[in-house]
Amino acid sequence: MSASGKGCPVISPEVRARDITAALRALYPAATLRCRANPDGTAEVRIPALCARYLGVGRDGHHAAAWISVHAPYGVRITGYDWVTVGGRPFAMVTLARLEYPKPADPRTSAGVPAYATAGQVTGGWPANRPVTGLITLAIGAGCRPHVAPQRSPHGRRYRVCLWHVDPELLHGVIDVMEASGRFAGAWYSWGRGPERRTGDLGEIRRQLISARGLHRAAAAGGIRPAAEGRR
Repeated sequence: MSASGKGCPVISPEVRARDITAALRALYPAATLRCRANPDGTAEVRIPALCARYLGVGRDGHHAAAWISVHAPYGVRITGYDWVTVGGRPFAMVTLARLEYPKPADPRTSAGVPAYATAGQVTGGWPANRPVTGLITLAIGAGCRPHVAPQRSPHGRRYRVCLWHVDPELLHGVIDVMEASGRFAGAWYSWGRGPERRTGDLGEIRRQLISARGLHRAAAAGGIRPAAEGRR
């Protein structure tokens, strides 16, 4: 309260364990979670290692914190993490502090989609063979902002690289990559608001990305866009 006893209440700087548990439960409903508040106002949460990897722990702490903040009543940041084994199962121990300013940009929106410069920054610890890293590098050059989705693909043990584009008229979609081998598993893409197409042909999605790169470069140079292969 203010000195006169009136006005806006003071916001507590503590991270509440129940808030973090609820936020992570929204992302990973079946995960075994354990969270505790620390005396210094931070909170430590134990997350299954697979969920933590998808969240971005160890790959992009800011992006991972943004996903938690989406579902929490306040913004948080990651101040530390460690990988541990409990009962023979791998977990991540993640320490979170509360932000004193507004939440980070929502990672589901254009303002919150990360812009990475290399394929290695996109995948982090996820395996990716040379053809896959080539696709991701092409996507970056085409003006996309490729990033790993926070959940596993619905099509099996695959992680998803989302191809969000800065231009809503150009290429969008996802690339599925095998979790264990890092091999290309399939792709779903569309041009602008056009119909979604599915392909298991790595060459096809490569051609689409090359076409998008040409369009993106033409637009950046102020030239006339050539016809997109994906629209033919």
